[in-house]
Parts: sequence; structure tokens; C-alpha cells
Amino acid sequence: KIGFPTHHGEPRYLTEAICDFVEQTTHILASHGKAFYEIVYTYSDENKTKIDGFKFSHVLNSNIHSWFGFYWQYIPKDARDRFADDGEDKKRFIWLSPKDIFVLSFPHQLGGVRRLRRTIDQLVWISKETIPKFSMKDMELQKQQPGYEFSLYRENQDIFVLKRTKNLGWPARSLSSEKLLEFYQLYRYLCFERAKAILREHIIKELNRTLIRVGKKVGFSAKIVLNNCYSSKDIDGYISQLIDGKLQFSEIIKITKFN
Repeated sequence: KIGFPTHHGEPRYLTEAICDFVEQTTHILASHGKAFYEIVYTYSDENKTKIDGFKFSHVLNSNIHSWFGFYWQYIPKDARDRFADDGEDKKRFIWLSPKDIFVLSFPHQLGGVRRLRRTIDQLVWISKETIPKFSMKDMELQKQQPGYEFSLYRENQDIFVLKRTKNLGWPARSLSSEKLLEFYQLYRYLCFERAKAILREHIIKELNRTLIRVGKKVGFSAKIVLNNCYSSKDIDGYISQLIDGKLQFSEIIKITKFN
């Protein structure tokens, strides 16, 4: 059985399932820094002695707690009421064996979990006030603070966002096109493609490690190989070519569309 979750039910092909898994995990890592999956085994007999399949079941970050390598999953009340058998204690927490947990962390090559969370906190902070409170009060009174320029305030906000995300190369939607020179825009585009490639490679590497562990228990041997996509080393080479003036704009567009 295909053990990878997808956004639209049972996948038709293994490649489709893996692509969806990588995409989902990338979103989780970028949002939280860590992604947790419980390895759920299925059995062909009632005594649970013959394993016939497995699946990776995503556990919400808010529902799992770890302590010195041990994991506890919090079960929401509605789930406890829905799945608990009559007369059975409705547990709030379930202990999960480290052998049955697949944990991914934001790669160190991109700054690791702490730096990502610090960046997210800074972006949340800068987005709280599009217009400063004192300026809002002035607008209500139909007056303007001497020496204050709203356009300069917004420009500094945009620059702050670009600086906080430069290690990832995030184009910040339209900000990069308005605030950066063309060369640095292209440089950031390639850096962002490199970050995506690193994430993709990191997820596949950790997934292959876990499949070795699962395969020994289920009885199979498999390895996922990436094909037809640019690697992080490829993007490093393109960045060097750009710096040396050997890469055309059209080639960069092709790379970003294909990757």
C-alpha cells in the first residue's frame, strides 16, 4: 500500500504521492520548523503479527510534545469522544514510541529551526502595524506629525522584510522588484530556488533513512531518487555564473519555472 498522505485522498501513482508528501512537508517546515509523522502499520491478521502495509500520518505540531527523545500526542476532546470505545478511559495523551515517529527539522544549511522561528517572529512583528498608532490618531484629527513621512515608513518596513529573509532569498512577492536592482533581484531568485532545492533534498534524504527503518519491519528495500529537477549544487553553479556575468536573464526564468 502507498503510505504517503496526499491532499486529495488515495494517490494513483507512487510518484504523485511522494511529490504531495514533499510539498506538504515543505509547507509545515516553513511554518513551524519541524514536521511530525506517526508511522502507522496495518496488519493482515487480528493478532497483529503480520504487517501488510504502513502509512505516514501527520501529527499537528500543536498536538505533540517531546521531552528527551520521548513523544506524547495530545488527543483533542472531540477525537476522544469519537474514537474511544464504550467504557474505555478517554486518554488525553498517548505515548508514541520513538521507533514509530518520523521527525523532520528545518535544515541547518538554511539556518535551522531557531533562525527560522526568529525570522517568522520578526515578520509577524513588522506586519502588526501597517500604519503606526500615532499616525492613525493624527489622521483622525486630520493633522500630520512634523517630520513624519508615511512613504518612508513603509519603505523601511519593506527593507526590513527583505533583510530578514535574505538567507532564504525569498523575493517577498513584489517587494524585490520595487526595491532592488535587477542583478540582485536575479540573485535572490536563484537563492530562493537553492533554498527550495535544499529543502527538497533534505526531506528526501531523511525520508530514505526512515524507509530503511520501516523496510526492515515491513519487509522491503527501497530508495527514492530525485530526477528531472535542479539540485542545490546546480543552483550554486548558476549563482556563480550570474556573479561572473555568464548567465542570461532568460536562463534564470527557465530555471525558476522548471524548478
